[in-house]
Amino acid sequence: MDYLRLEELCREKNISTSKLAEIVGVSKGNTSTWKKGGNPSLEVLCKMAEALDCTIDYLLGNEKINLMPSKKYNALMVLEASQADYLSNGCRTDRPDSIDLDEYSVIAKYLNCDPKFLINGSNTTYVPALKDRAADSFDKDMVFDIINLMSYLPGNDEERVMQLQISRIVLHNLAVCGFDEAAVRSYNAIASKTLDFLYSGEVDYKKHHAYGLRFNDLRSLNVKTGMSYQYMFTGIKNDRDKN
Repeated sequence: MDYLRLEELCREKNISTSKLAEIVGVSKGNTSTWKKGGNPSLEVLCKMAEALDCTIDYLLGNEKINLMPSKKYNALMVLEASQADYLSNGCRTDRPDSIDLDEYSVIAKYLNCDPKFLINGSNTTYVPALKDRAADSFDKDMVFDIINLMSYLPGNDEERVMQLQISRIVLHNLAVCGFDEAAVRSYNAIASKTLDFLYSGEVDYKKHHAYGLRFNDLRSLNVKTGMSYQYMFTGIKNDRDKN
């Protein structure tokens, strides 16, 4: 069973995995087995899926999105789910066309940064463009576009720099909410080499063979911190953010 996914589903229902075990009628000790990748019986899986409003295949990691009739999805999410599996590093190779300058401006507005920051790899310190930004000042559906951008292996230096800079924005926003470097490292969910580079302020990504956060890294941060993708990218919380 996909334990990260289980934690995410439980968080959506505002319950712990231990509470879920109680709901489906098994001992709390079962959570340790689930965390190690063990699968409950079919009977228990059915009860879990019902309690969490998801499909059994989604719980087991066989579906990329929870295709329940009660759920509504942005079209991009459905397209993401229908694509080939990610490579072992959590990235995809079927990249879209290169991003033009107008698109950089749109992305920068959503991320609350200067467009130049996204393409200037020598500037490793993120400074929000607006200090007091309203929650209705950006297109919330753009979160899926940014996730999409972070899911591809960069095809050139510009794309690689952009992914690194977006990663720095994510780490900055998490730090503002109390999830500093020590906290992020304690999750043991992201390669040390990646974090070493992003937190060091080093600019020579070629020398260090550095890449930005992968989709799987972002997902782990979402689950471990309880902060939404929207918050990680924009610094603006939504109703599901924990802090």
